[in-house]
Amino acid sequence: MKKLFFVLGFVLVVGSGSALAQAAPDIVIVRLYDSGELLITRGEGKSEVVPAASGIGKKYAIGSSEAYYRVVKQLYAEGYVLQGALPTVTSNNMVLFVRAPKP
Repeated sequence: MKKLFFVLGFVLVVGSGSALAQAAPDIVIVRLYDSGELLITRGEGKSEVVPAASGIGKKYAIGSSEAYYRVVKQLYAEGYVLQGALPTVTSNNMVLFVRAPKP
């Protein structure tokens, strides 16, 4: 009986996928510059700049927020979820979006 439990346990451990063997998730970093541009990075050599309004005042704040909204809406439509904010040395804001790999 002990051998049976040992063999079943061994098969269960070997048969289950290792957390280390799973594929890495897709990651997107969105950075907001003081110039009002959004920098979207999906990997090395895969960056794009999205222009947004910059300056001081309600008009510029609305334009910047709407650009952020469009980017976040697109990322959610692609299956990404907000993972958190990344600390920066400057006043630039960076957020991390992650999409889990397909099994």
